Amino acid sequence: MAAPTEVQVGKATVVGVPGTASISAWAAVTNESLRANHDWKEETITDVHGFDQTWIARNEHFTIDVQVRLTAATLTNAKAAGVFQAPYTKVTLSAFDLATLNGDYQYVGGTGIDLVAEKGATMTWKLRQYKNADQQTASTTAVT
Repeated sequence: MAAPTEVQVGKATVVGVPGTASISAWAAVTNESLRANHDWKEETITDVHGFDQTWIARNEHFTIDVQVRLTAATLTNAKAAGVFQAPYTKVTLSAFDLATLNGDYQYVGGTGIDLVAEKGATMTWKLRQYKNADQQTASTTAVT
């Protein structure tokens, strides 16, 4: 009996810095994988005997690694998608079946481009989304 498989289909649109062209990653990439993590900073308060007694979660956020294959109708378009974004560029993910993945994210650096002979190029974007609405709005709003 074959193991069940599940396919997640998504679309990523990378919005560039004001005054520069936006990059539609959908036209020049194929989604390879996505890994999401739930993170926060923990503050632990101890009792008089030094035992952990209170745990406080602060700065709750999600980090996502999106790996794509640089493919397109033309080699020029595929190459154009393989660029490093400016720090803290807004990235919008949409059309994922798992709704929690959809929304605005902040590019946080650490992008990697892998060129492998006879397999093509892949690129991994590292993204962050805050749980706190005020932090989230601030992180994805361009300052003008």
